[in-house]
Amino acid sequence: MIIVRLDLVSKRRFTFHSPVLTCILGAVYAKLTGLGRNTLKTDIIHLLEGSNLSTADVKFVYSNTFTPISMMLRFPSQSSYDIALRQTLRKGRLYNLEKIYSGQWDITESHDGRTVMVYGIPRSALRDDIDRFLSGCNFDPSSFRYVNRPGIQSAVKAITFRVASTLEAINFCIRKNRSVCSNAPVTVRVLQ
Repeated sequence: MIIVRLDLVSKRRFTFHSPVLTCILGAVYAKLTGLGRNTLKTDIIHLLEGSNLSTADVKFVYSNTFTPISMMLRFPSQSSYDIALRQTLRKGRLYNLEKIYSGQWDITESHDGRTVMVYGIPRSALRDDIDRFLSGCNFDPSSFRYVNRPGIQSAVKAITFRVASTLEAINFCIRKNRSVCSNAPVTVRVLQ
């Protein structure tokens, strides 16, 4: 939140960016670290019970290779944040919760369970092979993206794309996980 103060004596305008002032006036934004690779939004909501979080108030932050780094949380008030902080301390400090600016929340991309990641595709696979693998899936072609993930022996080719709904993403994951693309087994994951 940006607060603007006018100095009437010198007629200057001062701008303050403060997470503390943001907390007093409305929503509180926080970053949670210490997640596992398979952590879901609902797991964190249940962990921080009593802090009035919904799935819309939680965003995952991924690295360039789509490994979860941290999670952004939006609490409705300062008291909700305090309850969540007490919950993390009570659970044995496995997670680290710290306040952030609202601007960090705004620039973080939200996948909302509608982004699908397919990895393990052989490097020799062509776009036609991938299109054949994706047949029957109604995805947005403009969101199609190639990603190179580090592997045990060499880099692994992966793709990400968005589908229309969370249900369709989960359905695709159930149907295509551990199937074959260009004679190589692939793994399908839904990004939170």
